[in-house]
Amino acid sequence: MRGYPKTKPFATIDEIKSYLDGDKVTCLLCGREYTALGGHITTKHEMTSDDYRELFGIPYSYGLAGKPFRENVSRRTKLLRKEGRVPPQPSLKTMKKMWQARKNRRPFTTATRQESRQKLLKFFDKERKWQKGDYEEFLRRVMTGRTASEVGEDKDMPTRATFLIYLQQNPVMKKKYDAYWKKQSFALQSSAGKLDDRYFQTLVRLRERSLTWKEVAAKMKVKESTVRNMWYLLKRSGRLKKYLKKV
Repeated sequence: MRGYPKTKPFATIDEIKSYLDGDKVTCLLCGREYTALGGHITTKHEMTSDDYRELFGIPYSYGLAGKPFRENVSRRTKLLRKEGRVPPQPSLKTMKKMWQARKNRRPFTTATRQESRQKLLKFFDKERKWQKGDYEEFLRRVMTGRTASEVGEDKDMPTRATFLIYLQQNPVMKKKYDAYWKKQSFALQSSAGKLDDRYFQTLVRLRERSLTWKEVAAKMKVKESTVRNMWYLLKRSGRLKKYLKKV
Protein backbone atom coordinates (compact mmCIF):
# COMPACT_ATOMS: atom_id res chain seq x y z
CA MET A 1 0.00 0.00 0.00
CA ARG A 2 1.05 3.59 -0.50
CA GLY A 3 3.38 4.92 2.21
CA TYR A 4 4.67 1.47 3.12
CA PRO A 5 6.98 0.01 4.15
CA LYS A 6 7.84 2.37 6.99
CA THR A 7 11.54 2.90 7.51
CA LYS A 8 11.91 4.69 10.84
CA PRO A 9 11.66 2.88 14.20
CA PHE A 10 9.46 4.25 16.97
CA ALA A 11 11.20 6.84 19.13
CA THR A 12 9.02 6.77 22.25
CA ILE A 13 6.95 4.29 24.28
CA ASP A 14 3.87 6.54 23.82
CA GLU A 15 4.14 6.12 20.04
CA ILE A 16 4.30 2.34 20.43
CA LYS A 17 1.32 2.23 22.81
CA SER A 18 -0.70 4.36 20.40
CA TYR A 19 0.25 2.00 17.55
CA LEU A 20 -0.95 -1.06 19.50
CA ASP A 21 -3.99 0.56 21.13
CA GLY A 22 -6.54 -0.02 18.36
CA ASP A 23 -8.78 -2.98 17.57
CA LYS A 24 -6.36 -3.99 14.84
CA VAL A 25 -2.64 -3.47 14.19
CA THR A 26 -1.31 -2.11 10.92
CA CYS A 27 1.58 -4.00 9.38
CA LEU A 28 4.31 -1.41 8.92
CA LEU A 29 5.73 -3.40 6.01
CA CYS A 30 2.65 -3.43 3.77
CA GLY A 31 -0.08 -1.36 5.45
CA ARG A 32 -2.62 -4.15 5.92
CA GLU A 33 -4.50 -4.44 9.22
CA TYR A 34 -4.79 -7.55 11.42
CA THR A 35 -6.05 -8.43 14.87
CA ALA A 36 -2.66 -10.14 15.40
CA LEU A 37 0.41 -9.70 13.22
CA GLY A 38 2.41 -12.84 14.05
CA GLY A 39 1.08 -15.18 11.33
CA HIS A 40 1.00 -12.48 8.66
CA ILE A 41 4.59 -11.40 9.29
CA THR A 42 5.85 -14.98 9.11
CA THR A 43 3.95 -16.09 6.00
CA LYS A 44 3.92 -12.91 3.92
CA HIS A 45 7.18 -11.25 4.88
CA GLU A 46 9.24 -14.28 5.96
CA MET A 47 10.17 -12.53 9.19
CA THR A 48 9.89 -13.53 12.84
CA SER A 49 7.96 -11.38 15.31
CA ASP A 50 11.21 -10.49 17.07
CA ASP A 51 12.77 -9.42 13.74
CA TYR A 52 9.77 -7.14 13.22
CA ARG A 53 10.08 -5.71 16.73
CA GLU A 54 13.79 -5.07 16.24
CA LEU A 55 13.22 -3.39 12.87
CA PHE A 56 10.73 -0.90 14.31
CA GLY A 57 12.15 -0.50 17.81
CA ILE A 58 9.31 -2.26 19.63
CA PRO A 59 10.28 -3.81 23.00
CA TYR A 60 10.46 -7.60 22.82
CA SER A 61 7.91 -8.00 25.63
CA TYR A 62 5.15 -6.21 23.70
CA GLY A 63 2.50 -8.34 21.95
CA LEU A 64 1.96 -7.59 18.26
CA ALA A 65 -1.83 -7.62 18.43
CA GLY A 66 -4.76 -5.25 18.87
CA LYS A 67 -5.89 -4.28 22.34
CA PRO A 68 -9.08 -6.45 22.35
CA PHE A 69 -7.10 -9.51 21.26
CA ARG A 70 -4.52 -9.01 24.02
CA GLU A 71 -7.25 -8.44 26.62
CA ASN A 72 -9.06 -11.64 25.56
CA VAL A 73 -5.84 -13.66 25.86
CA SER A 74 -5.23 -12.18 29.31
CA ARG A 75 -8.79 -12.97 30.50
CA ARG A 76 -8.61 -16.53 29.15
CA THR A 77 -5.26 -17.16 30.82
CA LYS A 78 -6.59 -15.90 34.17
CA LEU A 79 -9.68 -18.12 33.82
CA LEU A 80 -7.59 -21.21 33.00
CA ARG A 81 -5.43 -20.53 36.03
CA LYS A 82 -8.48 -20.11 38.23
CA GLU A 83 -9.84 -23.45 36.96
CA GLY A 84 -6.51 -25.11 37.62
CA ARG A 85 -5.92 -25.94 33.95
CA VAL A 86 -2.88 -23.68 33.83
CA PRO A 87 -0.44 -23.62 36.76
CA PRO A 88 -0.35 -20.32 38.72
CA GLN A 89 3.43 -20.26 38.36
CA PRO A 90 5.71 -21.20 35.45
CA SER A 91 6.97 -24.76 35.41
CA LEU A 92 10.57 -25.51 36.32
CA LYS A 93 11.29 -26.11 32.63
CA THR A 94 9.82 -22.73 31.71
CA MET A 95 11.73 -20.97 34.49
CA LYS A 96 14.99 -22.48 33.20
CA LYS A 97 14.20 -21.11 29.74
CA MET A 98 13.45 -17.69 31.24
CA TRP A 99 16.72 -17.74 33.15
CA GLN A 100 18.64 -18.68 29.99
CA ALA A 101 16.92 -15.85 28.13
CA ARG A 102 18.12 -13.40 30.79
CA LYS A 103 21.71 -14.39 30.02
CA ASN A 104 21.12 -13.53 26.36
CA ARG A 105 19.21 -10.35 27.09
CA ARG A 106 18.53 -8.37 23.96
CA PRO A 107 19.51 -4.69 23.75
CA PHE A 108 17.09 -1.96 24.79
CA THR A 109 15.14 -0.27 22.02
CA THR A 110 15.43 3.47 21.41
CA ALA A 111 11.96 3.99 22.85
CA THR A 112 12.83 2.05 26.00
CA ARG A 113 15.95 4.14 26.54
CA GLN A 114 13.94 7.33 26.06
CA GLU A 115 11.32 6.15 28.56
CA SER A 116 13.98 5.31 31.16
CA ARG A 117 15.68 8.65 30.63
CA GLN A 118 12.40 10.55 31.10
CA LYS A 119 11.65 8.64 34.33
CA LEU A 120 15.08 9.56 35.67
CA LEU A 121 14.58 13.23 34.82
CA LYS A 122 11.17 13.23 36.47
CA PHE A 123 12.48 11.46 39.56
CA PHE A 124 15.21 14.06 40.05
CA ASP A 125 12.93 16.98 39.06
CA LYS A 126 15.31 17.72 36.21
CA GLU A 127 13.67 19.56 33.31
CA ARG A 128 16.40 18.98 30.74
CA LYS A 129 18.08 15.84 29.47
CA TRP A 130 21.48 14.81 30.78
CA GLN A 131 24.04 16.69 28.73
CA LYS A 132 27.64 15.95 27.83
CA GLY A 133 28.74 18.24 30.64
CA ASP A 134 26.80 16.14 33.16
CA TYR A 135 28.70 13.02 32.15
CA GLU A 136 32.01 14.87 32.18
CA GLU A 137 31.23 16.02 35.72
CA PHE A 138 30.30 12.43 36.62
CA LEU A 139 33.71 11.25 35.40
CA ARG A 140 35.47 14.08 37.24
CA ARG A 141 33.86 13.01 40.51
CA VAL A 142 34.82 9.39 39.88
CA MET A 143 38.42 10.50 39.35
CA THR A 144 38.48 12.03 42.83
CA GLY A 145 38.51 8.48 44.23
CA ARG A 146 34.81 7.62 44.30
CA THR A 147 33.11 4.68 42.61
CA ALA A 148 30.54 5.09 39.83
CA SER A 149 27.87 3.72 42.18
CA GLU A 150 28.67 6.39 44.77
CA VAL A 151 28.59 9.23 42.24
CA GLY A 152 25.38 7.80 40.76
CA GLU A 153 23.67 8.39 44.10
CA ASP A 154 24.30 12.15 43.92
CA LYS A 155 20.99 13.91 43.33
CA ASP A 156 22.35 16.06 40.51
CA MET A 157 24.01 13.19 38.61
CA PRO A 158 22.81 10.42 36.28
CA THR A 159 22.64 6.93 37.77
CA ARG A 160 25.55 4.53 37.41
CA ALA A 161 23.61 2.53 34.80
CA THR A 162 22.88 5.65 32.74
CA PHE A 163 26.53 6.68 32.91
CA LEU A 164 27.72 3.25 31.74
CA ILE A 165 25.29 3.32 28.80
CA TYR A 166 26.69 6.73 27.84
CA LEU A 167 30.23 5.32 27.95
CA GLN A 168 29.27 2.57 25.51
CA GLN A 169 28.07 5.25 23.10
CA ASN A 170 31.14 7.47 23.59
CA PRO A 171 34.40 5.52 23.07
CA VAL A 172 36.67 8.49 23.88
CA MET A 173 35.25 8.97 27.37
CA LYS A 174 35.10 5.20 27.93
CA LYS A 175 38.78 4.91 27.08
CA LYS A 176 39.59 7.65 29.58
CA TYR A 177 37.43 5.99 32.25
CA ASP A 178 38.99 2.54 31.68
CA ALA A 179 42.53 3.96 31.72
CA TYR A 180 41.84 5.63 35.06
CA TRP A 181 40.51 2.45 36.66
CA LYS A 182 43.46 0.36 35.52
CA LYS A 183 45.72 2.53 37.69
CA GLN A 184 43.57 2.40 40.83
CA SER A 185 44.16 0.29 43.92
CA PHE A 186 42.73 -3.20 44.05
CA ALA A 187 40.65 -2.13 47.04
CA LEU A 188 38.90 0.58 45.02
CA GLN A 189 38.48 -1.72 42.03
CA SER A 190 36.86 -4.34 44.27
CA SER A 191 34.58 -1.74 45.82
CA ALA A 192 33.48 -0.58 42.38
CA GLY A 193 33.13 -4.12 41.04
CA LYS A 194 35.30 -3.20 38.06
CA LEU A 195 38.25 -5.59 37.85
CA ASP A 196 40.75 -6.05 35.03
CA ASP A 197 43.54 -8.42 33.99
CA ARG A 198 46.05 -6.75 36.33
CA TYR A 199 43.87 -7.70 39.31
CA PHE A 200 43.47 -11.31 38.20
CA GLN A 201 47.12 -11.75 37.23
CA THR A 202 48.29 -10.41 40.60
CA LEU A 203 45.88 -12.69 42.45
CA VAL A 204 47.04 -15.79 40.55
CA ARG A 205 50.74 -14.88 40.83
CA LEU A 206 50.56 -14.45 44.61
CA ARG A 207 48.53 -17.60 45.10
CA GLU A 208 51.00 -19.61 43.01
CA ARG A 209 53.75 -18.53 45.42
CA SER A 210 51.92 -20.68 48.00
CA LEU A 211 50.77 -17.68 50.02
CA THR A 212 47.74 -18.15 52.24
CA TRP A 213 44.52 -16.33 51.43
CA LYS A 214 45.20 -13.99 54.33
CA GLU A 215 48.66 -13.16 52.97
CA VAL A 216 47.34 -12.65 49.42
CA ALA A 217 44.62 -10.34 50.73
CA ALA A 218 47.13 -8.35 52.79
CA LYS A 219 49.39 -7.75 49.79
CA MET A 220 46.48 -6.73 47.55
CA LYS A 221 44.89 -4.72 50.40
CA VAL A 222 41.46 -6.27 49.97
CA LYS A 223 39.31 -8.58 52.06
CA GLU A 224 40.37 -12.21 52.39
CA SER A 225 36.93 -13.41 51.30
CA THR A 226 37.16 -11.26 48.16
CA VAL A 227 40.33 -12.85 46.78
CA ARG A 228 39.27 -16.35 47.80
CA ASN A 229 35.87 -16.03 46.12
CA MET A 230 37.38 -14.49 43.01
CA TRP A 231 39.89 -17.36 42.73
CA TYR A 232 37.13 -19.97 42.76
CA LEU A 233 35.03 -17.89 40.38
CA LEU A 234 37.91 -17.90 37.89
CA LYS A 235 38.31 -21.63 38.39
CA ARG A 236 34.62 -22.43 37.85
CA SER A 237 34.42 -20.26 34.75
CA GLY A 238 37.50 -21.89 33.20
CA ARG A 239 39.41 -18.59 33.07
CA LEU A 240 41.99 -19.61 35.68
CA LYS A 241 44.09 -21.50 33.13
CA LYS A 242 44.46 -18.32 31.09
CA TYR A 243 46.16 -16.49 33.98
CA LEU A 244 48.19 -19.50 35.12
CA LYS A 245 49.90 -19.55 31.73
CA LYS A 246 51.10 -15.98 32.29
CA VAL A 247 52.61 -16.68 35.71
